[in-house]
Amino acid sequence: MRDPRVREYAELLVDTCVGVRPGWQVLVLGSYLARPLLEELARQVAERGAYALVRVTFGERLFVSDAWLRHAPLELVANAPSIETSTLDACDALIGVSAPENTREQSSITQERLSALQAVYRPSLQRIFGRDFPWVGCQYPSPALAQEAGLSTEDFADFL
Repeated sequence: MRDPRVREYAELLVDTCVGVRPGWQVLVLGSYLARPLLEELARQVAERGAYALVRVTFGERLFVSDAWLRHAPLELVANAPSIETSTLDACDALIGVSAPENTREQSSITQERLSALQAVYRPSLQRIFGRDFPWVGCQYPSPALAQEAGLSTEDFADFL
């Protein structure tokens, strides 16, 4: 049985925050811990006659995995793959869902790597963060977020 709050949350994101239109290509990014919301978002995007381009991550990073970012040569980190930038440049909307497993996981990634990653995606992100692009970032209740809030996971879900 699906939690009705997940359906209502997805409706808020799809209709109110982003305003998905038929034919749009909507990039839906999020952690595997947010699977119920990611699947509901995909369902609702489809019901509005649009494409849901779902990208599931295993960390908090939306465009690359933390494992890759830790181990790839720095010169590779500093050059975004064209398939990813093409997706970011061509999508009509973006919905990003944060549901970390560990809120301190990124502490083992050097600032040099994080800066290189930010720099390489900056051109695509400028379009997204502009005034004319519909996007939203949100949280999905995960145990790590609940701990950060000083709440049980269920209490954090109720709050969120």
